[in-house]
Amino acid sequence: MSAMFIRISGLASTKRRAGRWPASAATVWRGVTAGTVTVPIKLAKQVSAWPLREIEAVEEARIAGKSDDEIRALVRRLHEARKVAA
Repeated sequence: MSAMFIRISGLASTKRRAGRWPASAATVWRGVTAGTVTVPIKLAKQVSAWPLREIEAVEEARIAGKSDDEIRALVRRLHEARKVAA
């Protein structure tokens, strides 16, 4: 099975288009900086995207009411899993 990815244009919302999350691109990037969203993977020179399974894991944690600290721990585990899979 091939990995599915989502780019910022599909994840973030704009005034004209609803994304997967009701948040702007700037808010998504603040989440990356804060450690509550995984860092996207570089797919090509000007193309970065998130593995869909990682976005779904963060969403499930938010829905479950996990704290930001718990989500940061989840993000660290997801980043470590990338290293193991590589």
